[in-house]
Amino acid sequence: MKAKSVFLGYSLGLLLTANSIGIAYAADSTQWSNLIGEGEAAYKARQLDQAESKFTEALKLCDAVNFPDNKKLEESRGITLNDLALVLDLKDTQDSDAKATKLYADAIEAKQRAGASNAAILPVMNNLAKLQYKQKNYKESIATFQAALKLTEGNERLDQLNRARILNALSAVFTDSNELDRAEQSLREVLAIHEKLGEKEGVQVARNNLSVVLRKKGNDTEAQKLLETNTQNGNESAASLTKLARVLREQQKFDEAEPLLKKAVTLVEASAEPHDKEMIVALNNLAMVQREQGNFEEALAIYKRVEPLQNKIGASDSDKLTMETNFGVVLDTIGNYDEARPHLENALALCEKVEGVASKNYATCLYNLKELFLHMDDYANAEVYMKKVLEIHKAQNGANDAEVGRDLNELALIYRQSGKISESEPTFKDAIAISEKGGDATAGDLSVDLNNLARLYRQQGRYTDAEPLYKKSLTIKERLYGANDPQVAATLRNYATLLQDMGRNAEATELNHRARSIEDKAGE
Repeated sequence: MKAKSVFLGYSLGLLLTANSIGIAYAADSTQWSNLIGEGEAAYKARQLDQAESKFTEALKLCDAVNFPDNKKLEESRGITLNDLALVLDLKDTQDSDAKATKLYADAIEAKQRAGASNAAILPVMNNLAKLQYKQKNYKESIATFQAALKLTEGNERLDQLNRARILNALSAVFTDSNELDRAEQSLREVLAIHEKLGEKEGVQVARNNLSVVLRKKGNDTEAQKLLETNTQNGNESAASLTKLARVLREQQKFDEAEPLLKKAVTLVEASAEPHDKEMIVALNNLAMVQREQGNFEEALAIYKRVEPLQNKIGASDSDKLTMETNFGVVLDTIGNYDEARPHLENALALCEKVEGVASKNYATCLYNLKELFLHMDDYANAEVYMKKVLEIHKAQNGANDAEVGRDLNELALIYRQSGKISESEPTFKDAIAISEKGGDATAGDLSVDLNNLARLYRQQGRYTDAEPLYKKSLTIKERLYGANDPQVAATLRNYATLLQDMGRNAEATELNHRARSIEDKAGE
């Protein structure tokens, strides 16, 4: 919203004063200017209802002012329409966004009728395009940004900087609408403009943004080179360090990623500019690296730094959802179940608000709670939440989807742990049936399902039913992973336990010996 407040200030900088438009209509124009000024003050204080009222009154007054010519009227109307649209845009409801869209369009037309300069029209076009993007009206947003680009075709430095800003915003629309080639083309032009103008900071930002698009396209090598260039010669920024660290983290290079993120945090802390948002990004990435290294206490301490920063900047519900989830999952991992539960329940409520109860993220929030209740040995609640996850995935993917099969396997495990044997067996069989339909794509799932049902049979003393399942699971794992993979060793151990229960000790010893040999090699 900072960009929008700049545009508002820019519009107000064009205000006509009583002295500039003459004595005959001084009273009306002064009243209009006062209303605009009061509206601006209310807007900056985020008193949006009051700002809307002032700008609405100013708009009504436009027709009453005795302007000496129609151009002055359209100038004042264009300013007022844009300012009112900004307020409604910030209110961020479906109704206010719809009204703001029309007001921006009307403001552009009014400025055009007044013969306003490109520099006066560009901010309003930018506002409209960003609102259309926020509404996911990508086609309309692209068209508006492209119309704005036509107003920046001069060779002056300001023209080129405006063009770079618009292309950068346009690339985000292309990225979200999966037009990655056009996003890359836009960002390469942005980079070229900043390099030509000697805008070092702009060059860094363009490289960062281009690296994101290149990674989405699978061009990790060039993306990493761009980020590494941004961290050389003492010119690194927190954003560049954070993005490069993310690439290294995904490559499991935690020892390289961690110092970059710590340096990013240090740079943000030393910045003279407001840096709360940058700090949140850097800290969140540092916490993720700590989690992936198993340093959960360190990750928790970092998240505790993030939470007050989010409160300070008035974080969105989506960002709060991420924070609550991170807190809850880490607390669950270190065994602080009572502390974890309210965070995970808050995450579920936020997800319902942000995405609805049919989304994949909502299913993930339910799953996190299921895991918590399992750790607490609360099988009744674990079952309830796992069933909800299952229903969402069935509705999204169909009853025979691999994810549904995995859900059924997990539900069957809950049944088994809670002693609901009569429900566990058919649920395992349903999971197996789905995995068998998937062929090689779900062969790994099938081996797990078979192993779990075999264990259920062994616990019931149904040894002859269990043995062929262990054999089939073992054959699949050997084919998928090779004869010396640790996953093969785990199945060998399970099969050996069954053979011991059956009194076939010599065979069990042979399997255990083979499992030990695999484990020893894996530990070398």
